[in-house]
Amino acid sequence: MIESSSPEKPESPPAESARVSVVIFKFTETDPIAVAFQKLLDNLQGPPVTLAVGTGNLTSLPVGFRFTDHLMTGKGATTFDHQFIMSCTCPHGTAECQNSSKCPCKIKAGNFTTSNPEILKEGRSNALAIIECHRRCKCDIDCFGRVVQRGRKIPLEIFWAGTKGWGLRCPEKLPRGILVDKYFGEVIGPREASRRAKINDKNGASYLFTLDKFDVPRGKYHAIDGERFGGVARFINHSCSPNLTAYAVVSDRRDWKVYDVAFFTNKIINAGEELTYDYVERVVGGVDEDAEGWECLCGSEGCKGHIF
Repeated sequence: MIESSSPEKPESPPAESARVSVVIFKFTETDPIAVAFQKLLDNLQGPPVTLAVGTGNLTSLPVGFRFTDHLMTGKGATTFDHQFIMSCTCPHGTAECQNSSKCPCKIKAGNFTTSNPEILKEGRSNALAIIECHRRCKCDIDCFGRVVQRGRKIPLEIFWAGTKGWGLRCPEKLPRGILVDKYFGEVIGPREASRRAKINDKNGASYLFTLDKFDVPRGKYHAIDGERFGGVARFINHSCSPNLTAYAVVSDRRDWKVYDVAFFTNKIINAGEELTYDYVERVVGGVDEDAEGWECLCGSEGCKGHIF
């Protein structure tokens, strides 16, 4: 679901960057800033999201941030009439939506849909979109084709990741093919995305996720901005050797210019290991070879030295 918003502020994916000097100090759960931010996290739906106490730059926490569990329509974003999308009439039960010869959503999705989570566990390429049932379908939330819509099922922790700033991790061991969360924020049009990207380049930090998965002319991409509105996925840092993969998820908006973005684990992740994804990936195993610009701080063995 996309909600209207009226922000006016500030093309590249999101970043949690720390390219300037910051003051690092020890803090406890009773620190006023930590308390205020944890209250925001306590309002999130699903398993708990906590702020790890210890050391970090508390003043960089976005205490004025508005957490949301859906996309919000911002400047220049296209609207879409939900009455003109295909839907299925599979009755309540989930078996019908598994049947590729009967369910219209399954037929449209082909072999790549969350009605078969095993595909994600196999590491299927994210070059193809995940197509799910939606609000006009007759099936319920337990449908096999609504895995992403059921939301995050794992606890998460925001922690200080050193030179990278704040990062995200899970206190539990995660298998491959698990949904971590969706990237929420403010959907903006191409012109506004370009304007904000220029501002972000000057500031050295960006939370723009460019929606360039499908065949849209370069420079005409919409973007999701997670700077002031969004979810905990805004804290996921970049890595040249990521353990998460971003998938385009299409459900009740099938115009291909605006879609949901969901992060799935692409390998077994140990408890407490930082969650990361490649900011410049286009498909699994692929990167933009022309990318250059910001210094990469991931520290992985396969680090390319730069982002964008």
